[in-house]
Amino acid sequence: MILVDGCEVKRKYLDIIQEIIQLLERNIHDYIMTTNKRISKEIQALQDNIQGRADTTERLVELEAV
Repeated sequence: MILVDGCEVKRKYLDIIQEIIQLLERNIHDYIMTTNKRISKEIQALQDNIQGRADTTERLVELEAV
């Protein structure tokens, strides 16, 4: 018969879960930062495109509606 210490098993389980949580947090953070950079670049490109073609306020409103 084998005697198993439940507290030790729980501690190891919690350590493993904590490692998984930290890994997920890092990956989620990296994903959010990458997505944020991509979206910022897209917004900047759109603004640059509109700015180059908008010579009047009316024209700017037309371009933003597109």
